[in-house]
Amino acid sequence: NGSMVEAYYGLGYFYQEHGAPEKAIKVYEDLLKVDPRNGPTKHNIGYIYLFKLNDPGKSIPYFSDAILDDQRLVNAYYHRGLAYEKLGKKDLALKDYKKSMDLDPEFELAKERYKKLSGKN
Repeated sequence: NGSMVEAYYGLGYFYQEHGAPEKAIKVYEDLLKVDPRNGPTKHNIGYIYLFKLNDPGKSIPYFSDAILDDQRLVNAYYHRGLAYEKLGKKDLALKDYKKSMDLDPEFELAKERYKKLSGKN
């Protein structure tokens, strides 16, 4: 089961990085049928919606589900923050950037976004 999950994840990631976002989502969704609590996979689907398909609203539930599966997924908080920011939900974005920094005090991208959005230096 573990090697099958890894194979699906690898294939999905290949499609994600090589210009086939819809194929990647399909493979990731197939993976989630086998391993429904796979936070990194849900994060990657959210990432595709946010960056490859330019649909921040559709990305947020995937980031949120990824966080429910693993509350240490720093990138899921950060990317959900970016999605909230793109949708004009500043308070929610700041909260997610702050959580990213709490989990990883060296997370420079989160620090930059937080400073820029909050106006604090």
